[in-house]
Amino acid sequence: MRRRRRSSGGQIDMTPLLDVLFSILFIVLLAGAQSERDNAASARGEEDRLVSQIRELEEKLTAREDQMESYDTYHARAVIVTVTNFSDDAGHRLRLSIGLDPGEGEAILLGTDRLESVRARLRSFVERCLDPADPQPVYILFYCEKSLIYKSEYDAVVDTFTDLQTEHKEVFFKFANEGE
Repeated sequence: MRRRRRSSGGQIDMTPLLDVLFSILFIVLLAGAQSERDNAASARGEEDRLVSQIRELEEKLTAREDQMESYDTYHARAVIVTVTNFSDDAGHRLRLSIGLDPGEGEAILLGTDRLESVRARLRSFVERCLDPADPQPVYILFYCEKSLIYKSEYDAVVDTFTDLQTEHKEVFFKFANEGE
């Protein structure tokens, strides 16, 4: 075997070391450039996705604003029919009024022998609020004190309002049983 001898001048050959360093530097620069391109492409993709999402949300917001405007217009024209029951010396009665104030309005005498008449008067009152030429919503709010009404009377009132709601798409009925 041959031994390598050092040169007599004590000099080290730097060429292989420089070759290795330049190769490593070249690989690092290529990897960095590729990483920058990947990051730039990823950022563009993320930016496009976010821009698309913003446009979609803006469209939804515009649609919601249009819907709220229609809702406000629709409800500004709404007719509210308030129905309350009470009892006096004459017997059980219903008070029908336009608006949220149940204090004034048409009174209907209830009775198990008058149920058909009560149904007809309720139907007539609500149908007077309907305008076929200009459909507007009619909300019927039935505030019921169950201790002041017989079950058959209550059922007749609820059935009449439910039938009206089924027959007319602009009639909405909600009842609250205060006496339960």
